[in-house]
Amino acid sequence: MMKKAQRVIQVWLPILILLGGTKLFSAMTSIPLRRLMLDPTEVTQVPFYTGIMANLGILLWAAAASICLFISIFLAQMVGKAWKNFFLVSGLLTLLLLLDDLLRIHDEIFPLYLGIKGDVLGIGYVLLMVVYLLRFRTLIVQYPYAFLVMALGFFGVSVAIDVAPSGLKHLFAEADIVFFEDGAKLLGIANWLAYFAYLSAAILRPAKLAAPMSPLEDWTPATASERVRKPA
Repeated sequence: MMKKAQRVIQVWLPILILLGGTKLFSAMTSIPLRRLMLDPTEVTQVPFYTGIMANLGILLWAAAASICLFISIFLAQMVGKAWKNFFLVSGLLTLLLLLDDLLRIHDEIFPLYLGIKGDVLGIGYVLLMVVYLLRFRTLIVQYPYAFLVMALGFFGVSVAIDVAPSGLKHLFAEADIVFFEDGAKLLGIANWLAYFAYLSAAILRPAKLAAPMSPLEDWTPATASERVRKPA
């Protein structure tokens, strides 16, 4: 009974604290509670499809973060300490990128509210990604990583378009620039999610059925019959 109560508290308490903090923040800043609680399209009275592709990107980020954090927290004993740390750091990194997209941290919060250029944070993200790849390179190369390479490639294309000289951007229509920049980012997020989805499925398979070493070979998750098969 106590364990059930603890589980309920673990679910309820963070949300109750968040709701209370939101109410207090509204009272202290005179920001209408409606603006903090409702969907942006309802508050701004814009069509429901406004920002739909950006919202899709947030959902893909959230899915990838959920996979990584779930494994690192609830399935840690099944994957071992090294992979637990890898998935934990991957989940936190994904969560950071999600929050940056969701709250427009480097586009709005840093330059407008903190007086820090968003480019500074962008460089920080690049350095953080490099450190992440170097730190876990020995684990990454053990399983197919083509999706990860494609994800980083698309992120690179998106960033390159974003920081391209204004003189070069003037050669193209604004709509085309937005399409290719955000489209590349969305493809990058989709490949990021695919990498962790297939990687987690491969690692959680029995050792005998583990995925091949080559980054281009098949790593289709095991079937139901394969999962119950015991190693010889």
